[in-house]
Amino acid sequence: MGKIENDEQRKIKNAHFIRAFEYVAQRKEMNQTQLATAIGSKTAYISVYRNGILFFIVIRVETIWLKMLSRIILIPVIAGISYEVLRLAGRSNSKIMDIISKPGMMMQGLTTLEPDEKMAEVAIAAVEAIFDWKGYLEENFPEKYPKGYFANAEAEK
Repeated sequence: MGKIENDEQRKIKNAHFIRAFEYVAQRKEMNQTQLATAIGSKTAYISVYRNGILFFIVIRVETIWLKMLSRIILIPVIAGISYEVLRLAGRSNSKIMDIISKPGMMMQGLTTLEPDEKMAEVAIAAVEAIFDWKGYLEENFPEKYPKGYFANAEAEK
């Protein structure tokens, strides 16, 4: 059963989308590159694997059936802790989180390429084809983006 969104929830979700879109556009203009601390599949896999090892170093069981039972029972605990660590790493800029995130970021560096200029243009064109983000900003955030804000900015270029 799907969720029913009200107008306020839709506005908040669209505002987050707009902020992300503006961030990508600004990075494109400034020619910046940066790896993102994200909950990607490889980063999550490394986090779960690492946490599982740490858990089972501490929890020692000699009989085979108790060992299997403890691993099955602790799957949700390890997954939950891994999720929270990844979430915290995405929000924090501390050195400790940088160290914890380093293996996943190294894996991301091996498997992910920075989008080139054409890829960014295609992404922006795709978003603009389905969503009038400039109109949305002018309509819902008039204090920051008054009417004609983007038309004036484009005219100055």
